[in-house]
Order: sequence, then structure tokens, then C-alpha cells
Amino acid sequence: MWHQCLQTCHQDVYETFIKTGMGQSFNLASHQKSAARFGKNEVIYDTANDLHYKPFWTGDTLKISEYRLQGKDTIHKRTEKVSYIIGSGQHTNSHMINVNGYVYQAPFTFYTQRGVWDLPPGFEHNNVGFKRPIGLECMSCHNAYPSLLRVRKISFPKYLPALIVSDAMAQVPFMYGKNQPVI
Repeated sequence: MWHQCLQTCHQDVYETFIKTGMGQSFNLASHQKSAARFGKNEVIYDTANDLHYKPFWTGDTLKISEYRLQGKDTIHKRTEKVSYIIGSGQHTNSHMINVNGYVYQAPFTFYTQRGVWDLPPGFEHNNVGFKRPIGLECMSCHNAYPSLLRVRKISFPKYLPALIVSDAMAQVPFMYGKNQPVI
């Protein structure tokens, strides 16, 4: 990956950049990347949809369970593996899942300055669960221009680099055609 080239050829620029918020804004979900706290009482409750969200680690894998209770019974449960954490941790850590190359925002964010878990911005009035797609504009800002596999519906490669320095964006030929990105 070219960020490794940047590190090799321009070590001083790389070392400075990775310490910035943008340099830390996107990575694989890991204990090291997460600024959040995890405990048995860390549950997010969506009052509009009567859903609970519980983030937790299974070894080195971050997961999120969505569930609904009826009395003391669990009547709905869905658990997803979190693939990526977005946000430097200076303000937030939001979370994304990867389903066959399609990346979606998960319905939970850790707000580091307040030290609380809650729904991501926009989910408090329109919680779409695990169905908010991460589009080109989101990925381009937080990670750089990705290689697209499909034009009609944005699909990213199975593996997204952990860090792509933003200066490289200017080196990627990019144009628009009929409201769809074309690379």
C-alpha cells in the first residue's frame, strides 16, 4: 500500500501525519484503535424503536448485539462483527460493518468527550439499524478515495487499508458521470 511507501520515502511527514486526528480517523476495529469503555452496563437504548445495543469484545473481535426485550424475555437478537472504527477518538469512535464488501454504519457511537455510548448522529430520529451505507463521500473524507468495484451500488474491496494519507487523493484520477462515481 502506498502509505507504506510514504512511510519509507517520507518518514518525517508520515510520523507527523499519523499523530493528527485525520491520521487516526480510520482503522480496523481493534482494542488499540478503540477509545471506548466496555462493561456489562454499557448498553444503548433506542426509545423510538425499543431496541437495545450492547458493544462487547470476544477476544480481539469487536461485536455489537441488537436486541429487544419483552418483560424479561429476549424476543429479537442480532449480533454483528464490527470491521472498522472511524474517528480519531478525540471526539468520537463510530463503527462500521462490512457485508461482502458493502460497508454500513453500525447503530452505536462512543462519544469520548462525554465518556458515553449513544446512537450515532441521525440515528436518534431515524435508526435504520445496520442499513446506513457508507458512501464515497464518507470514505473519501475519512480514508481517501477507495477503489470501487461496482458503479451503481458502492462496494469497497474486502480489505480496506488501515491508513491512507489524504495527499494521495490528488493523485487519483476521478470523475463523475450521470451522478455515479467512475474511476
